[in-house]
Amino acid sequence: MASFETPAPVISEEKRTIITIDGVEFSIGAHLLSQSKIMSQTFMNKDGNLIGDDSPLQIIINSTVFERIVEFMENNHTDPMKDIPKPLGDNTVHKFFTSRNQTFYSDFVKKMEPALLHDVTEASSCLGIEQLTELCAATYASIIKENPDPRRLAELLNIELPSSSEEARSPSEGVAMGKGAGNA
Repeated sequence: MASFETPAPVISEEKRTIITIDGVEFSIGAHLLSQSKIMSQTFMNKDGNLIGDDSPLQIIINSTVFERIVEFMENNHTDPMKDIPKPLGDNTVHKFFTSRNQTFYSDFVKKMEPALLHDVTEASSCLGIEQLTELCAATYASIIKENPDPRRLAELLNIELPSSSEEARSPSEGVAMGKGAGNA
C-alpha cells in the first residue's frame, strides 16, 4: 500500500524589489519574503506565490541594516536556525549555536556593533522576522549574563551612564517624587 504525503507549498522563484530609506534597491525572492510576516502579507498569497504587480516596497530601514537582515534570511533558508530555549539557562548564544554546529548565528550577532544590533533588532521586529528578533534578544540576554557589572555592560552596549552629579541628586529634585518640569 502506497503512502501519500501532502506536498509542501511551492514557493515562486520570482522576486520583488524592496527600496530602503537611503534609496538602495534589493531584489528579494519569495523564499526570503516568506520569512517576514509583513513582506509575505504584502507580496504573497497563502500558497507562497507572489501576488500583485512588480511595484517596489519602500521601507524605512537603511540599507546597512536591511543587508544584515537579508544575510540572516539567506542563511536561515539554507540552514534553518534552531529554536533558542527561553530562558537560555546556563547557555549563551555562542555556546548554544556552537554546540549545534550553527556558528553562523552566533558569529552573525557577535560581529555587530551595539548600534547595529539595536537597529537590526528593531527592524526585524517591525518586519515580523521572529527568528531574527529572538536571536537578537537572546544576544542581549547573553551580554547581560556575561557582564554583570553595570559599567562594563553600559560600555559594551554603548549606553551613557549618568554623571556622578546626577547620581548624587536627591529624589526630591526630580521626577522620582512626581515633580516633572514646571511642577512645584
